Amino acid sequence: MHPMNHMAGPHSLWEYVVVACAVVILIWVFYLGIKYTFWPGEEQPDHIKRKILEPDESQLASSQPPQGREDAPHSAVSSVPESRPYPPKSR
Repeated sequence: MHPMNHMAGPHSLWEYVVVACAVVILIWVFYLGIKYTFWPGEEQPDHIKRKILEPDESQLASSQPPQGREDAPHSAVSSVPESRPYPPKSR
C-alpha cells in the first residue's frame, strides 16, 4: 500500500496556530449564537422589540375585520380589485 503523500500538510508551526485560532473563534461564535438565540437578555420595558411584538390598543381596534352580514359568503365580499395582467384581446 502506498502512503498518501499527495496531500499537503502543515509546513510550519504558524499553520497550526492559524487553524487553532480559527477553531477557537468558530466555537465562540457558535456559543454566542446559541446563547443569544435562546436567552437574548432584553428585559427593558421600552425595548424596541416590545413595540413590534406587543401591539397597543389602537392597533388592536383597527385590526378587527369589518362588520358585515353574517349569512354572506366570504367569497362574495372582496376588497381586492380584479386585476388583469394583459390588455383585453381584440376581436
